[in-house]
Amino acid sequence: MTELIPQTGRYALIGKRAYAVRARGGRWILWSADPQSARDGFVSAAKGGYERELAPEDDLDVFLRDYRGAYRGVSVEVFPNRVGTLMLTTKDRRAVDFGFQPLERDEWTLIVKPQDAGLTYKEVRTPTSAPWRTGSTRRSTS
Repeated sequence: MTELIPQTGRYALIGKRAYAVRARGGRWILWSADPQSARDGFVSAAKGGYERELAPEDDLDVFLRDYRGAYRGVSVEVFPNRVGTLMLTTKDRRAVDFGFQPLERDEWTLIVKPQDAGLTYKEVRTPTSAPWRTGSTRRSTS
């Protein structure tokens, strides 16, 4: 089985490992599907996976993970999903020539496999603040 590409969203680093940052029950946690995350202080979560509660004093590097690229020369944003495919979105009208379907008035989408020969993309990490240090459980992306 091919390893899934990590979802877009907010992540925090422990060493060189990136973990998803999530709000759960009025608190902030790091979440992982990897049993090896126990070495970073994670415990089994009630709904599957592993989690580690965050405290205001946890000083971790936090970033927003996005993917950007091109599909057959058309600029796209790339969104991995949990079934192993990628959803591409663009505002470039030329995308219709490559099988993109309307998503909104001036946005088109296409589902492809990560190995699609017409696709090139890269991960973009944008540093952001640590939400657990502000005391907020809002799910904003900045």
